[in-house]
Amino acid sequence: GPEGYALIDSVYGDSATAWSPKYKCWKEHNNESIPYEFLEIEIENEVYIKTIEIYENYYPGAVSQILTRSDKDSDWESLYSGDATRGEAKYTVFSPSICEFTYPSKYIKIISDTCNAGEGTWNEIDGVKITGTEKEHNNESIPYEFLEIEIENEVYIKTIEIYENYYPGAVSQILTRSDKDSDWESLYSGDATRGEAKYTVFSPSICEFTYPSKYIKIISDTCNAGEGTWNEIDGVKITGTEKEHNNES
Repeated sequence: GPEGYALIDSVYGDSATAWSPKYKCWKEHNNESIPYEFLEIEIENEVYIKTIEIYENYYPGAVSQILTRSDKDSDWESLYSGDATRGEAKYTVFSPSICEFTYPSKYIKIISDTCNAGEGTWNEIDGVKITGTEKEHNNESIPYEFLEIEIENEVYIKTIEIYENYYPGAVSQILTRSDKDSDWESLYSGDATRGEAKYTVFSPSICEFTYPSKYIKIISDTCNAGEGTWNEIDGVKITGTEKEHNNES
């Protein structure tokens, strides 16, 4: 599909043409509790973002968040959030699973935990590749069925565990919404896979929203299991908090 990109030479090591943070470790230079710097990207055309590849040429692993927004005046929303890690000393392409939004965008913000690399080192980004589609929906045949769940009380959803008792791996999307009349929004999106023939607990990393919910929709790719088989879900466990922020683990 349409894409925006900036690629250089795919060679590991310090590069004068790569993006580099201002400081080796941000927290050494101010009093903020979150040590980070960021890279903002604006591509030429709006797309429904599907994948992002970040080419890290020096001390990879610092990316802790990827954000997007519908226009330059709106708030940033999370496509990806995770812990920064000290990667291997080699040229790395970081392409995490990202959330899908119902609007197209041409804005990306990559947040880098500049203290991740360790004392005396730099995190550098050689290029970024963004792929997406100009239309949210197309004419491809997508065979799926779904399970809708309504729990008793609204919570800020933190984790979802799906207990698959027969031919696991068919779950391709998990959605939520603020109320029964609002649009569904993606908590998780990924490719269905043919899992091992064993009882499986599927608990993917999910997006966090700023509203509580009691509605969940699980989409199952019913062709994943293969001819003559069934995908079955034995149960679903949803955990969350009644408040958006608290001190509980």
